[in-house]
Amino acid sequence: MPCAPRVVARAAVGAVVLMLQFGVPTALLFAPRPARFGWQMFATHTLSPAFAVEHADGSRALVQIDDYFAFRRGDLDPRVFDRLPAHLCRIDPSVVMVYERRPGPAAPVEKHPCR
Repeated sequence: MPCAPRVVARAAVGAVVLMLQFGVPTALLFAPRPARFGWQMFATHTLSPAFAVEHADGSRALVQIDDYFAFRRGDLDPRVFDRLPAHLCRIDPSVVMVYERRPGPAAPVEKHPCR
């Protein structure tokens, strides 16, 4: 009994999807780690900068980075942290300055004034 063309097309699409789901992570095992869409993407943790905010009354508070990220995967681009100072200024009108210190032994403290 010959198969209908629709059944063959569905089977071909299913086979391609399964090959992509297995093939892409397998190929990325040989890429620099951590690779986006690789199997090891949850095996590492991104080093994040330390942030503190200064309020209009002069008080300061450390910012918990994990409050702003659901899960910091190892393949997270470090440039996403560049957006956090503006976001912190936007969500709390009493913040006048955001201080940022990138990971590293001699990293300077950067000041981001809120406008």
